[in-house]
Amino acid sequence: IIGEGKAGVVVAFHENEFQKYAIDLLVRRNKLEQWSCLYTLWMRESNWNPRSRNKKSGAYGIAQFMPETWALVGHKKTSDGFKQIEAGLDYLDRKWGGNICKALGNNLARGWY
Repeated sequence: IIGEGKAGVVVAFHENEFQKYAIDLLVRRNKLEQWSCLYTLWMRESNWNPRSRNKKSGAYGIAQFMPETWALVGHKKTSDGFKQIEAGLDYLDRKWGGNICKALGNNLARGWY
């Protein structure tokens, strides 16, 4: 997928349908240049698996939301990976001002975002 980013042309490759959907949403939100950060963040969190579950913390889904995070962003907990991506991007907008790379930096430093 090729789109116009702030610094010029951005190329984003995807490995599955969930990643392609996330890229499409980033294009619509004018944030395609942050794709590599989102890819890495959710690869670390869940390997892009919508059924991923952390038995210790209760985190669930692609974005590894804690149970209370779903309501915080106005979404219901779901096993639908596409809806998880929408909720995850809404969370990143709300918590990190849409700066996905900043959220990734926190994840790398502290293990959470």
